[in-house]
Amino acid sequence: MITHIGKQLATQIVDTVHDVCGHDINFINKNGLIYASTNTSRIGSFHEIGKKAADTGTVIEVQESEHYKGTSAGVNIPVTHNGYLIAVIGISGSPDEVRKYAYLAEKITRLLIREQELSAASRTLSEKRTYLLSYLLAGSRSFDAAEAFPDKMKDLNYIHDLLNEFQINTASQKRILIIRMLSTHSSVTISSMEEKILQMFADHSIRLYMFQYPQEYLAVIDASFPLEQLQTFYRTLSDSIQIGIGRTTDLFKVSSSYDTARIALNSLSEPDCNYA
Repeated sequence: MITHIGKQLATQIVDTVHDVCGHDINFINKNGLIYASTNTSRIGSFHEIGKKAADTGTVIEVQESEHYKGTSAGVNIPVTHNGYLIAVIGISGSPDEVRKYAYLAEKITRLLIREQELSAASRTLSEKRTYLLSYLLAGSRSFDAAEAFPDKMKDLNYIHDLLNEFQINTASQKRILIIRMLSTHSSVTISSMEEKILQMFADHSIRLYMFQYPQEYLAVIDASFPLEQLQTFYRTLSDSIQIGIGRTTDLFKVSSSYDTARIALNSLSEPDCNYA
């Protein structure tokens, strides 16, 4: 959960809004200290009205005739999110003139907070998928899996929680699917290929997958998955990808399916032989 805007991002926001309006803008923390400003000489100084706005949670406008410690005429808006004060945004100038720019800065800040939260949520899901699939692939290997997963290897409850979260049916037979992107032989960009692959996963409810460096996606599919659907997908990117499919196994033995998928993929040496 986002509880503050960092100095680097705050500096980007004040610089952006300053380019639009030409007025100085400050980001003020809950203690009333300015930590980002277009007027760098004010960074680290105390802003009396910023502190008051933080304490009261109210917008405070300061007129030219009013004088407060470390405060110029302007508008000071507290930005809160999920009950937390993110910052107070202060913009210097006649309140009637700068009010709209203060609210612009607030709107930009809220949008960036939301963007950060969505990014963090997506990253967390990706990390969980990668962890779970890596765990399953390590399951029957000869190396010490406990060493590879020291913090969670013995906590099977966590693994089963992840399986439930991604709605994986542990009773059904599975296969490993490997999709290799061929950037050197294709007119399609890597980002476009990735978008199409992820969309295919979504369209067919393939929930457990991960990216494997440098240019492969690994996924767990049900043994009942209609392979003609993969053939149809392959035809849309026939000069851009190679596909290998492993043999059918139990979920907790998919490492053997991975091995056969890898053998199938590595056997695709001819340019027109990209599906196995």
